Amino acid sequence: MKSGKKILTVILILISVLSCGKNSSPVDQASKDSVQSPFASFRDIPGVTAQEIAGIEALQQKYKSLSYGMTLSTEAFITESGVGGYSALFCEWLGGLFGIEFQPAVYAWNDLIEKLNTGEIDFAGNITPTEERIQMYHMTAPVAERQYKTIQRTGSLPLDRLALTRPLRYVFLEGTAFVDTVASIAGSSTYESVFASNYEAVYRILESGTADAFIGDSAVVSAFDIYGDMYTDDFLPLIFSPVSMATAQAEFQPLISLVTKALENGARPYLNYLYNQGYEAYKKNKFFTHLSEEEKAYLQNTSSVPLAARYFNYPVDFYNIYEKKWEGIVFDVLAQVEELTGLTFKVANSTSTELSDLFNMVYDGRAHIMPELIYSERRAQYVIWTKHIFLTDQLALLSKSAYPHVSVNEIPYKRVGVIANTVRAEMFHRWFPSAENIIEFDTDENAMRALEQGEIDLVMSSKNRLLSFLNFQEISLFKANFIFNYPYESTFGFHKDQTLLCSIMDKALPLVDTHMITEQWLTKTYDYRIRLMEAQRPWLMGATALSLAVLALILVLFFRNRSEGKRLTKLVEERTKEVRNASEAKSHFVANMSHEMRTPMNAVIGLTNLMLEEEDIPRVAKETFKKINTAGNTLMELISDILDISKIEAGKLELTPIKYDVASLINEIVTINMVRIVNKPITFKLDINEDMPSILFGDDLRVKQILNNLLSNAFKYTKEGTVTLGIATKGAAINDGDDIWVSFYISDTGIGIRAEDIKKLFVDYNQVDTQTNRKIEGTGLGLSITKKFVELMGGEIVVESEYGKGTTFRVRIRQGFVSDETIGKEIAENLRNFQYADKKKLAYEKLMRPDLSYARVLVVDDFPTNLDVAAGMMRKYRMQVDCVLSGQDAVDRITAGDPVYDAIFMDHMMPEMDGMEAVTKIRELGTDYAKKLPIIALTANVAVGNEQMFLNNGFNAFLSKPFSAMSLDAIIQKWVRSNEK
Repeated sequence: MKSGKKILTVILILISVLSCGKNSSPVDQASKDSVQSPFASFRDIPGVTAQEIAGIEALQQKYKSLSYGMTLSTEAFITESGVGGYSALFCEWLGGLFGIEFQPAVYAWNDLIEKLNTGEIDFAGNITPTEERIQMYHMTAPVAERQYKTIQRTGSLPLDRLALTRPLRYVFLEGTAFVDTVASIAGSSTYESVFASNYEAVYRILESGTADAFIGDSAVVSAFDIYGDMYTDDFLPLIFSPVSMATAQAEFQPLISLVTKALENGARPYLNYLYNQGYEAYKKNKFFTHLSEEEKAYLQNTSSVPLAARYFNYPVDFYNIYEKKWEGIVFDVLAQVEELTGLTFKVANSTSTELSDLFNMVYDGRAHIMPELIYSERRAQYVIWTKHIFLTDQLALLSKSAYPHVSVNEIPYKRVGVIANTVRAEMFHRWFPSAENIIEFDTDENAMRALEQGEIDLVMSSKNRLLSFLNFQEISLFKANFIFNYPYESTFGFHKDQTLLCSIMDKALPLVDTHMITEQWLTKTYDYRIRLMEAQRPWLMGATALSLAVLALILVLFFRNRSEGKRLTKLVEERTKEVRNASEAKSHFVANMSHEMRTPMNAVIGLTNLMLEEEDIPRVAKETFKKINTAGNTLMELISDILDISKIEAGKLELTPIKYDVASLINEIVTINMVRIVNKPITFKLDINEDMPSILFGDDLRVKQILNNLLSNAFKYTKEGTVTLGIATKGAAINDGDDIWVSFYISDTGIGIRAEDIKKLFVDYNQVDTQTNRKIEGTGLGLSITKKFVELMGGEIVVESEYGKGTTFRVRIRQGFVSDETIGKEIAENLRNFQYADKKKLAYEKLMRPDLSYARVLVVDDFPTNLDVAAGMMRKYRMQVDCVLSGQDAVDRITAGDPVYDAIFMDHMMPEMDGMEAVTKIRELGTDYAKKLPIIALTANVAVGNEQMFLNNGFNAFLSKPFSAMSLDAIIQKWVRSNEK
């Protein structure tokens, strides 16, 4: 009794520890300001030699500063204080590293090369490492990677369209490596080359039409900033050009060598950081050079700009109620504008301000800016707009998913909802002036609610508005029914007096990657179920621990009852009947408790299975769900073992033979056990001949359980070496129904078994050599159950083992002969090579769920999380799923007759009114609906004979918990899916 109390105390402590999980994971607090160079001095660089140190010290004595030449680019540009950008930051890093000042300077390309060759410039930082230049210069590993770009005149035809009519004409700078690289990638025969001596010459060539586009790297884009009528695009196919720091002077070789070693030993991420910082500086410099004096004064005197934002306008601007913050395309764009300008945009309205009030805020000046304020003549007297467009959308009529597609001539006769005082409403009235059933709503939400409730047929909205329901709210009730070929462009609207702010925004927005931001938002999806699961994780862990506690308690009670039964049997023969009754009561108790544990385990396994089916969950979350799922399945195996041993002792375990595919069975066993290798140096071999029967008749589930138990032990007790599974048949059979002997052997090179322990192997709850195996998991039930299954199949199991060298189990069972068809040479070879394509497995992995949006089902379970599991799996069919917590609620729903259900999934063991009683009352209603309504038992009560019991009491089918996606699909296909629909 004392030991039992100790066990319970330890278990309760375990539960309390596991249940006290934190709701959030640690967050990396590192900011940009904390990014530092991995080396404080050149002496810290791994691999530095004494000769290199001496060389740098000599340079320190000789030079106070060294020159670093660059061409004008995004990496080196002229500011009021000198050269700015990545090159300036790189020179600062070099100076700190070597104790010598590096001075960046900008030159024309030809001057740069000439001065580098003569030694007037010590270093150049933009030399492409070609074979010829590697022979000429001392060069570092690449200090930057530049992408090839095409630069064209604004208004020019796209290059892909021009290429359809004639060869393209590309202009290159003389002496650059771009010429050879483009020729090697694109093929010189596909275009004509034109050469220019400098960037001004390039511009004149493009202006005259002599060439279609200039080819250069991303750094040279800045050379064309002064012209204002050029635009840049990616050169395709994508090409990246590495550039190195180079010198023509041999005395600088130690410095070149150490920069390369620094790059190879951790400095590259820091230089990438500097490159990004330099590019941001370039954008700021470019922005400010284009500002007028009035605009600069505005930025100096203005810190905060009031913004009017919609709380419902996903994905442009909206209030995320889950995150409690404003989000959307606009806020990402404005965040980059803030970086450029120093302004701060603050939302001036509440999280519930309606659209008409937002308009008024802009009209009267309380808000200076509003995104996606679409142009109209009426608004033009109050508002001005930017020229820059950040999003293009299309007007669309939204409907419920099941609503038929309408044609344009049908639209005037449909019940259409429009939002008052919006451009969408104006356009609908203009296009369909004769429409008779237009209903105005004050908000989008009210219109969509009316659509959902069937009060209207269509809502005048847009394609992007639909994303709010599909991506953000995860509601698939609606679709774009009719899309108008009328794109409308989203810009920023300003109060009419904010001309300076509007002009500043027009200069800032081209420097923001609005295209990338909008594409990210248009394809973004949410899954707040993950957050719910994160919040439920402590509960799931606590539930798992509680299940373990209950299991341990059952085992303690079971051991005690069993021992007590044996003692009483030996001491008092006349009380045999009472002992038998006690044993039966014990078995009944174990069976009931196994059922009670399967219920919460259904939640643990089911919810994690749901999350593992999702494709876009974070990797860390997915790994956590895998671990919880694995632990849940392990616990289910233990529960099933206890239930099996209880059935065996009660004489109630029966085999359920069917015809099964031998290759599929073997492949499934192999696939499951390959996972057990983990990271051990173990080779798994399969010994099977091509004359193995293709089909056998027997209890395939129990055959798999036998082999999995034996293979599980083989992998547990083998640290390295080989595990082999051998399969063969013996004896001949002629007629269908005759028995045939099937033999297996499972051999391993593990720790082996002592001779004195072999006789204990098949004793219940016994694990041999516990001192050696104390770290190996197991209850001691597996081999005992395996032996009983083998005996039920009329067979035998023997073991051969040499301690320290390995073990071999040999099993022989009887199975029914079906035909003389064999698996054949090809399948046998594929199985041996673990390359067999199991059709059943593939079917599960590629399960295609039909669209059953017309169907509505009712799920009844007193355990709320089990409702989440069932509803989550069923909603993948787009069905409408209602959930209730009691049998009485289910009876009330069917009695009312509204809504009408296509099927009911009913739990069995519920308080007050269980599933059996509920089904009886439903059938007794006497209506055709109540009599014919399919009712499926959804229960953890899996004792032998229970399926027939349910079928005899008004149920149509039986589904045991935890249930798989395949078993649920079979039920839904048979009882819910309608061929007529």
